[in-house]
Amino acid sequence: MYTSHEDIGYDFEDGPKDKKTLKPHPNIDGGWAWMMVLSSFFVHILIMGSQMALGVLNVEWLEEFHQSRGLTAWVSSLSMGITLIVGPFIGLFINTCGCRQTAIIGGLVNSLGWVLSAYAANVHYLFITFGVAAGLGSGMAYLPAVVMVGRYFQKRRALAQGLSTTGTGFGTFLMTVLLKYLCAEYGWRNAMLIQGWIYDITQKYDFSFYICGLLYMIGILFLLIQPCIRIIEQSRRKYMDGAHV
Repeated sequence: MYTSHEDIGYDFEDGPKDKKTLKPHPNIDGGWAWMMVLSSFFVHILIMGSQMALGVLNVEWLEEFHQSRGLTAWVSSLSMGITLIVGPFIGLFINTCGCRQTAIIGGLVNSLGWVLSAYAANVHYLFITFGVAAGLGSGMAYLPAVVMVGRYFQKRRALAQGLSTTGTGFGTFLMTVLLKYLCAEYGWRNAMLIQGWIYDITQKYDFSFYICGLLYMIGILFLLIQPCIRIIEQSRRKYMDGAHV
């Protein structure tokens, strides 16, 4: 099976008799490891925070579609349930493709689910676009954020995991306030478009709300930056090794 480049616990080094020896990877418990905690923190804010703030949208859906409370509540329940239920399958996907690719795909699927939900004609439409699509995307973006923190820490793993998961608490407050404001100012459909990173600029909305979509991708962007940093670091090491020869 394919082994992800993100499995960074140890590096192999040639010994004096051409035997492979293990040495701790320099990123373990190091500076870049804390960057992974920061990225995981943002993912918790944006993914889990949005899930916890769906009560705001439930009220809007009740007024829009005039369905029962129980039926409407199934939309948010389905989304949250799928986010967590797909964990074992996403774990297999991570083992095959790696955390970075999984998180990127999850972010795209999640954004697509939010955007398509803005055009919902009934609650049953939301079951598919928001409950299934957005829920699946949330699961694909959320699990890598948890896994990566564990891979980058050994001595301070508990502290790192604890700090990253506080994003859920912060996100519950922030995303609730944000969604409530957007729904009041622009309506729930445009609020979902903003959350999904796409909205119509011709409507002359305040440009500052591009930040809403941008924040949604910050956690994924941190994962994208990682290979660039590694390439630069490898080039620097090769240059330093050549300079000492």
